[in-house]
Amino acid sequence: MKHAWAVVLAGLLPDLGACGGSSGTEDTAAVDASGQATASSGPGTCRLFFTLDPTTGQGKKTLRSAVSSDGFTFTIEEETWSDAAMADPAVRRGKDNVWRVAFCAVGGNGVLGIGFASHAETPFFPAADLIFSGDYQYPDFLEMDDGWRMYFGHEGIGSAFSQDGLTYEPESGKRLAENPPGMAMSADPTVARRKDGSYVMYYKCAPPLSESDGTPYSHVIYRAFSGDGLNWTPENQPLVEHASVPGATTDASGRVWVYFLYFGDGWPGKKETIWAAYENDDGSLSSPKAVEFVGGVPGGYWTNNPSPMLLSE
Repeated sequence: MKHAWAVVLAGLLPDLGACGGSSGTEDTAAVDASGQATASSGPGTCRLFFTLDPTTGQGKKTLRSAVSSDGFTFTIEEETWSDAAMADPAVRRGKDNVWRVAFCAVGGNGVLGIGFASHAETPFFPAADLIFSGDYQYPDFLEMDDGWRMYFGHEGIGSAFSQDGLTYEPESGKRLAENPPGMAMSADPTVARRKDGSYVMYYKCAPPLSESDGTPYSHVIYRAFSGDGLNWTPENQPLVEHASVPGATTDASGRVWVYFLYFGDGWPGKKETIWAAYENDDGSLSSPKAVEFVGGVPGGYWTNNPSPMLLSE
């Protein structure tokens, strides 16, 4: 099966300012940390949350963060947070300046549901609560005009809504009920708001086990579009092959960025790494480029589960 970017190549990318934003020389439309449209005359700062996973498979994952002024080169911050059940965390800050984390809670018997915690400071979250039990997986969430919407994998892509961003109620129906042609699974949704006020969802898909090796190497990133965050139209075109667990954000100029794991040549002996791309003005994606962590990552660990956001300065 042929896909676009069957081999992901890093292109030469222009200087786009903070997190790919404007250079600060002209006023641009922007969004704040909640994803709401604002006015901006300069760049913000991109903060990328991710997990450090032990390369041996033994030990505890930790949630870390790193900051960048160009969207590709990050300096890791010192703070850490962890939960024994944490997998694929998503981190957001609302207009109320409260930080929130949602993640897939896992245990000895597999997926437990979705864990959630909030705090005025991050990443010092308290112990998380299990807000959805059962086959609810890999959430992301975003502040809308009238509240918060959480997206997750649940026999397709489902959602839940909250007026305060703290207490969520599942919504009826599916945001995406059908898999793209040739795919058997859709999961790991991440949503960002575009400059025009519409929404874009990036998510991973996988082909049937009979047509793949059953590993993340076979994962492919797709996307869908929505005017209200509730009703979605899938693009059904593969964007990045050998890529998984996307995380999206909108930078200071209104440009959408997507971060993801890329399983390149040499995998699995060579661990997957975080890559990034941004949407061009015509909606197409730029050539992806590997994220660089200044000074490297701690020995014995690898980076996983990217969750980016804009911090206004």
